[in-house]
This record gives sequence, C-alpha cells and structure tokens, in this order.
Amino acid sequence: MEEKASPPPQGCSKPHLEKLTLGITRILGERWEADAERVWRRREEERRDEKTV
Repeated sequence: MEEKASPPPQGCSKPHLEKLTLGITRILGERWEADAERVWRRREEERRDEKTV
C-alpha cells in the first residue's frame, strides 16, 4: 500500500521557519557568548585576588 505525502499546512512556509530558526540560534549564541565572557572575567578577577593575598 502506497502512502501519499500530505502537503504542508497553508500557514506554514519553510523559508519563514528557517528564518525564525536562524534568528533564535543567533540570539542564543549571543547570550552564550555574553555568559562565557562574564565567567571568564570573573575567573580573571579571582586569579588577580589570589595573587594579591
């Protein structure tokens, strides 16, 4: 028995989903970079504090 692929829903367009996914990925990437930089700076400060003690 052969199954027919159903067409995508009318309100769903692949370019729109790709654009949305790329936007979300970019936002999450920027957030991750900011968090990583914050951690790096905190560790630098801790190392500096250890040297002065």
